[in-house]
Amino acid sequence: MRYYDPVSGSINLHVGDRKIDLKSLDLNEYREKIGYVGQEPVLIGTTIRQAISYTFREEEEIISALKVAEAWDFVKTIGLDSEFGALSGGQKQRIAIARAIIKKPEVLILDEATSALDRRNEKEIQATLDKLEVPFMIVIAHKIQTIKSAHDIVVMDRGTILERGDYNSLMRLRGKFYELAKTQEQLNEEEHVIGL
Repeated sequence: MRYYDPVSGSINLHVGDRKIDLKSLDLNEYREKIGYVGQEPVLIGTTIRQAISYTFREEEEIISALKVAEAWDFVKTIGLDSEFGALSGGQKQRIAIARAIIKKPEVLILDEATSALDRRNEKEIQATLDKLEVPFMIVIAHKIQTIKSAHDIVVMDRGTILERGDYNSLMRLRGKFYELAKTQEQLNEEEHVIGL
């Protein structure tokens, strides 16, 4: 989002054969092309309609974005002009996804977008995210399930890249990613047994 610029080096955007330093781009124009959903979404305004549409949007656009975010079923029962203060964490997360979708972003950044949700809500939102048609998506997550279908997974520790590849190649490496995946798999099995 360019809230900070690198102290050294550069972050480049590759467009065709061109390499563009992000510092050279107009900040407002650049941010218009990005959708962002964080771990704890900040919803601005007082109603669901206001939280989704930064500027005036046609109602059909808002409803379409809510449908893609799997939020329309609960919103239509309470209304677009209802206050969002009483929504659950999963519902607020879906509203935040709808808000990002309505921008039609070229880049969608999901920063721990499902980490605070219960398993049911997490699965529903993950299914939604898997269906999104966004040119480029960056998913930041600790949960392996969230990034399992990613084309390129980068395993980092304190700013250092440890491993990089798709899910299967990283599992074959039997390195840090493999350890994380196996630990999470074991915890999920234990959780499932306890839940019986």
